[in-house]
Amino acid sequence: MTSSIRYDLGADGIVLLTLDAPNDPVNTMNAAFQVDLAAVLERLNTEKDKVKGVIFTSAKSTFFAGGDLRWLITAKPADAPVFFESIQKLKALLRGLEKLGRPVVAAMNGSALGGGLELALSCHHRVCLDNPKIEIGFPEVTLGLLPGGGGVVKASRLMGLINAMPYLTEGKRVAPTEALKAGLIHAVVSTPEALMENARAFIAANPSPVQPWDNPEYKIPGGGVNGPGIYPMLPVAPALMTNKTRGNFPAPEAILSAAVEGLRVDFDTAMRIESRYFVKLATDQVSKNMIGTFFFQMNEVKAGKSRPVGPAKWKASKVGILGAGMMGAGIAWACANRGIACVLKDTDQEKADNGKAYTGKLLAKRVEKNRMSTADAEKVLGLIRATSQVGDLKDCDLIVEAVFENQVLKAQVTKEVEAVIGSSTVFASNTSTLPISGLAKASARPENFVGLHFFSPVDKMPLVEIVKGAKTSPETLAKAYDFVLQIGKTPIVVNDARGFYTSRVFGTFVNEGLALVGEGVPASVVENYGIQTGMPVGPLAVLDEVSLKLADDVLHQELAELEKQAHAAEHGESDAHDHDHDHDHDHDHDHDHNHGHNHGHGHAHDKGQTHSHAEDHSHSHEQGHDKLKPDDKEHDHHDEHDHDHHGEHQHAHSHDEPHDHAKHDEHAHAHEGHDHEHGHKPPLARAQIAAKIATKHSHRVKSKRMPEDAVYVLEKMSHGYKRMGRAYGGGFYEYPEGQEKRLWEGLKTFVRASKNVPHEDIRDRMLYIQALETLRCMQEGVVESTRDANIGSIFGWGFPAYTGGTAQFVNHIGVAKFVERSKQLAAKYGERFTPPAILLKHAQDGTSI
Repeated sequence: MTSSIRYDLGADGIVLLTLDAPNDPVNTMNAAFQVDLAAVLERLNTEKDKVKGVIFTSAKSTFFAGGDLRWLITAKPADAPVFFESIQKLKALLRGLEKLGRPVVAAMNGSALGGGLELALSCHHRVCLDNPKIEIGFPEVTLGLLPGGGGVVKASRLMGLINAMPYLTEGKRVAPTEALKAGLIHAVVSTPEALMENARAFIAANPSPVQPWDNPEYKIPGGGVNGPGIYPMLPVAPALMTNKTRGNFPAPEAILSAAVEGLRVDFDTAMRIESRYFVKLATDQVSKNMIGTFFFQMNEVKAGKSRPVGPAKWKASKVGILGAGMMGAGIAWACANRGIACVLKDTDQEKADNGKAYTGKLLAKRVEKNRMSTADAEKVLGLIRATSQVGDLKDCDLIVEAVFENQVLKAQVTKEVEAVIGSSTVFASNTSTLPISGLAKASARPENFVGLHFFSPVDKMPLVEIVKGAKTSPETLAKAYDFVLQIGKTPIVVNDARGFYTSRVFGTFVNEGLALVGEGVPASVVENYGIQTGMPVGPLAVLDEVSLKLADDVLHQELAELEKQAHAAEHGESDAHDHDHDHDHDHDHDHDHNHGHNHGHGHAHDKGQTHSHAEDHSHSHEQGHDKLKPDDKEHDHHDEHDHDHHGEHQHAHSHDEPHDHAKHDEHAHAHEGHDHEHGHKPPLARAQIAAKIATKHSHRVKSKRMPEDAVYVLEKMSHGYKRMGRAYGGGFYEYPEGQEKRLWEGLKTFVRASKNVPHEDIRDRMLYIQALETLRCMQEGVVESTRDANIGSIFGWGFPAYTGGTAQFVNHIGVAKFVERSKQLAAKYGERFTPPAILLKHAQDGTSI
């Protein structure tokens, strides 16, 4: 059997150990490696008299990739003793290198992450190629683990506790030059030849080296845990950690504990402490969730598991972008940043130039931070051609339409552009809600038409939701998938439906927050529990950014459609009738529905709410919602500016419990002093509110997407209090200039002591409703794989990463327990929590989602 470590003893007495795992693209710390390392160590000790030194290098493009995640994901609590002994044996082997009595060098010709860095730390000298693409660090925390091969103990001793924490608890990865400054490596060289020269020179100069932690005179940088620089910080450190993790991520807390406890004892005891914490994490469900989604499922996405198999690999050579607003400008940046030429078109040259200037600003920041040269920045900017002429799009092989979210306008630009582009050019619409099959009706080549739903800001958000229309060809879908990977984004594939997957499911979170307020739960409790569940921002803050006005528009569009259907059913008519009927559906709107939406797509983060998680070896991402720019200028509907938004934030299944709006107002408090500086009207008196809401908005039909309690709150805020959201001066929050935003005091109107919703119900409702809607999407065929469901939920709107995604959350709870709890919530709060058939089938079969 071929060994994963080639052993070559040279005439000079130096043993070259080449890491080269057979039939594997990377070297990993699997069972075979441990067997091979034990054999190598035995031979080194046998031939010690001939050996002057040892050099580790790699035959792969990376030095060493890390631990064997296939092994780790199988660990169960019952396996803890076996796992503990296994990790202790591995540490003994690494310790054997340190105590060999001969100099051991890591000649790092590529990235060393996790276990790879732990192997390097077991060497007396570490030299690395000076390549900015090489990464050095401990990404284990992003998979719910800690560095269990001595990484915590050695890094905290080598760097000092404070300096080591970002690498250990945040998964910080750095290039060789920064690793050198941090003290993780000893030297950086420019060529592979120099790599070996440096290694041999160290061996010659240091015949009997000792590791720092074995030197009794060694002093830890910053002092030990009892030193004046660290001891005062220890009492508050756990609280600061919990503030970041909300108690949902056990790995950072375990790392901090292992590091602090390890610094209080001798080295070998510290290593055992680290092993115990490692085993606890490895056998915990959270690490299973994160490994499964961020490593295995993410690698499946990159490998094209959702891509049609037949079509050949494709690369876009020139991309046309329609609309130079925030979304269009961001897409142009994404293309140019990856070396793709693009044409950015808007209705006039000034708007197009402004869109191009967005990329200029991003590039200027990179130059300022020394992340790019001025010449390279100019080269990237030069790839974008800003224009107002449709003819400039003629030689593009991909068009991305990012104009206002209006079907008529999108149809107009589709026909205009198709008149000048080639017959094989892919036409993609960046819409978040409008059905692709409907938009494709304006196309002369619907087989070339596909949805590419970007998230804002494009330069930061990694996900792109690819939407298959009814006539989208496999070739078009494959090209769309390849393009998303080409620009460094993460693709998921969904089938056509209103709201698709991301907008539809995320809307249930917002709706549930509204419903809780309507049931009398204080808004502060709703927002805090939204964040404590692991969501980046509370549901009310989200709706403020999207705007209540937009949500109200969408609600009444739905109600109008439902009334039309009800009328057709009553009169025995088809939905296709084209004559008007006078329905009893009086909304008495005090705002103009034909408005210019002054928002981008998504949800703004408050300070400190953006989390970074990266899967092992290759991928990093910002967890969170799309970010909105509520202060964007309003556009004329005919401008080719983007207005990508979660228009379908009304996606919960309503329940049939009786709901008396007027009853709420019996408990209402009159609220004075209503935000006059923003030009809002004073709030109406309680009786006026009751009359306005209960009579003017007595709908003949009920929303199928929004609970009645949520409808009540939305309409009362929109029509009663005239609080339309942040862009309109204020909504659920006040936005005082120069101060942090705060919840509007008038929300006390909704609080009722008569109905007490248990806190565990609040938490569960916010998470369960998103998982249940995901299952319905899977049942309806909107989403075809748990992979796309999980990746889409975390990278698209920030569903808690510790769960592994909306589908994996069901497995996290346990399918049977999830069914039982869903039934409890359905009995108390409505049929929207009723387990769908697909879930019941898994429970019956005893299978995971």
